[in-house]
Amino acid sequence: MSDDDLSAVQARRTFPVRFTQALQLTMQNQIIRRALASTQKPKPPLLLKLFDMIPLLRRIPGRLLAVGVRPEHIHTPDVLSAP
Repeated sequence: MSDDDLSAVQARRTFPVRFTQALQLTMQNQIIRRALASTQKPKPPLLLKLFDMIPLLRRIPGRLLAVGVRPEHIHTPDVLSAP
């Protein structure tokens, strides 16, 4: 693999990594930190209320954190079978 190949991979992966890290930081600061610091029963943010009303939406945060915004796929050449 050449330096140009590595630069191309880095350029492709920079946005998804930054997006995922920003999402994690937002979840930490807006949801988890507030819940831990509160002495009262915390009220869920509007977004979490939407997750409760529309269960299909619950999959989105987990998928974004697990798979990312730009999933990578490895393409391999077809394996030739021996005669």
